[in-house]
Amino acid sequence: MFGELVRKKRKEKFLTQQELSERLHIDQTHISKIESEVATPSVELLVEIIKALDISGLELLNALRIPVSAKNEGPSAKLSSTQRLEQILDSIAVIEQKQRDMGQSLQSNLEKLAELREAIVLLKGNVDNETQK
Repeated sequence: MFGELVRKKRKEKFLTQQELSERLHIDQTHISKIESEVATPSVELLVEIIKALDISGLELLNALRIPVSAKNEGPSAKLSSTQRLEQILDSIAVIEQKQRDMGQSLQSNLEKLAELREAIVLLKGNVDNETQK
């Protein structure tokens, strides 16, 4: 689970919850809740945690229990991690276009989607690199 990964990576870097929370500009209790799976981070915080702890794409996918490779089992074959990330990117593009079409002034949501897109593109690149090894 993601909380276990955060705790493991934080300890590998010899950081206390307080030190990590200071780096992320959040309350220490929020780190505790994330590590104990009581709370899940926002997309923005997720990206910051990944950066602060140098969590690789493969580690993140494993923590989220997303299979890294697909077995070819005919039409019911599981999607690879790259394919799943591509589907998420496609979904984000659809949401972005719908928001533009609706003419709503939801700039903050579009900015968050753009940040999410950037994070997923980086993650996809990491997964691609790690699965080719």
